[in-house]
Amino acid sequence: MWERGIELPFKKESTDHLPETAGVYIFKGPDGEYLYVGKAVNLKKRVRSYFTGSKEVYPKVQLLHKKATHIEYILCPSEKDALILEDTIIKRTRPRYNVRLRDDKAYPFIRIGTGTKFPRIHLVRRKKGDGASYFGPYTSADSARKTLRFVANTFALRTCTDAVMKAHKKRPCLRYQLGHCLGPCKGGELVLEQYDEGVKGALEFLSGEHSQLVRRLKAEMQRASQSLAFEKAAKIRDQIAAIEASVEPQEMVLRQEIDVEAIGIASSEEQVISIVTVLKVRKGRVTGKEEFFYETPLAAGPGELLRAFLLDRLNSSYSNNILIPQRIEDLRLVESYLRERLGRPVSIRVPSRGDKKRLVDLAQKNATHALETKISNMLKWSKVEEGFKTRFGRHVDPTWIECVDVSHTFGQQRIGGLVCFREGKPYKSGYRLYNLSAGDQQDDYSGIEEIVRRRIKAILEGGEAPGIFIVDGGRGQLGVAVKEFSKVENRPLILSIAKGRSGEEEDTIFAPPPFGRVDFKRDDPVYRFIQMVRDEAHRFSITAHRRKRQKGIRASFLCEIHGIGNRRKELLLKQFGGLKGLREASVSDLEKVPGITHRLACKIVEKLREIES
Repeated sequence: MWERGIELPFKKESTDHLPETAGVYIFKGPDGEYLYVGKAVNLKKRVRSYFTGSKEVYPKVQLLHKKATHIEYILCPSEKDALILEDTIIKRTRPRYNVRLRDDKAYPFIRIGTGTKFPRIHLVRRKKGDGASYFGPYTSADSARKTLRFVANTFALRTCTDAVMKAHKKRPCLRYQLGHCLGPCKGGELVLEQYDEGVKGALEFLSGEHSQLVRRLKAEMQRASQSLAFEKAAKIRDQIAAIEASVEPQEMVLRQEIDVEAIGIASSEEQVISIVTVLKVRKGRVTGKEEFFYETPLAAGPGELLRAFLLDRLNSSYSNNILIPQRIEDLRLVESYLRERLGRPVSIRVPSRGDKKRLVDLAQKNATHALETKISNMLKWSKVEEGFKTRFGRHVDPTWIECVDVSHTFGQQRIGGLVCFREGKPYKSGYRLYNLSAGDQQDDYSGIEEIVRRRIKAILEGGEAPGIFIVDGGRGQLGVAVKEFSKVENRPLILSIAKGRSGEEEDTIFAPPPFGRVDFKRDDPVYRFIQMVRDEAHRFSITAHRRKRQKGIRASFLCEIHGIGNRRKELLLKQFGGLKGLREASVSDLEKVPGITHRLACKIVEKLREIES
């Protein structure tokens, strides 16, 4: 049972009132802000250690002496309970001086459900205790999507939702026709048996049991061949080839075929940022790497970061054996807590020699390299940030930058795209798309005006305002944006970038008076950054415009063909699942649809070629 203690002034004398039992202590600021949370076997001894008067005082302790005004403590029945409570409070309150992930986002997992007849494979951001199999987390969403696509196609598993699967009972989807799905929507005992085999193979592959999986598939291929089931044997052969191609040949890292995770850690000199690298070893071979970027504000050292990482990130996708570069406080307690949380044995060791030590050294080397790359990128942004302030004034804040672009087809189907960058990186949550009213094919000014007006409205309603606002265009587009932003009290620095008229001419950047045209050297980091932001805005808006145009084409092109009314259009779209399916259909495929004659089928194919050209 937990018992909440009283708040005491942050003074050495206050430690006399602390009990000598297990619990959690909380240092708070004058406004009740949580500054630091820790756990202790003996609260009195642990908190008293912050008032030792030793010359070698960690920077964190120095800051706590300056900032903290109160100490609060919570009594716990055991040290393990204190560890659990400490972890809960840190995640809920995010104290300023506790180690925390800077990118505290939900990394994607690959999930294979087990509660349905035909389990679905898909990406999720949160793990649930639903009995499904989760693999990850993947620090790269792109890597997770590529892995998902490969596994789903290789083992022919469905990626569609239950509702979509039921809708395709009459006619399986395109993935089935391409051989990328077994078509569980068809049902049948044979399909169920094959699907179960596919799920088993996917689980083995994602668990890193590649050798075992290939051996099993080779045995199945041999049995199929002996039974004269050559088509089945050929499919298994293709699966084996795909798996072997995806697993890069690698020399044995460990002499024993065991599964381990080797952790490396690297911190900057001031310990402001740190990188934790995890090398995943399966059957003695490195099969993958994960990197986690931590913000370590004046942390006591790598031991505290390692402890925070193990408690926060260790999950069911990790093996039972964890190798770390140095001992951490309460190692046995952390092991016990993880065993209880994960429901399986967990062993955390610090190797001192042999293959395992070399593996940890390799993880350390990877972490150091990742940290150097991170710092290099941060220094590049520092140059850009300083460049903006030097060129346009110290008051300019480039932390939040937005850029807009307008895309249309001769004034029709106009789309406005707004991209957002925070500290030099794309901030996808700040991206916006605007469906704009139709305008003249040469008139981008009205589109810019509409976007800026709507953006200002969002700011006035409580949204965050950018420090710099960039417009894709020349002096005219700049003037429109400046005019609209003049209605705002604290307007950002507004720039425009006009593309060079020929391939040899450089882009030109304009700013409001007194700057006018701003000349940059070709290799100036500010100039290159503005170009990069403009290119991203152009990519974002043109991609959205293409989607909108294709949607319009899908809805209208069939009606333009004489002889096709709403009923036949509905049958065609239902049969082929949309424009993509129609593109891949032949004349003979089209003729199978009720009401579609050979002449109409030829007209549809001809119209599709016309659209694509």
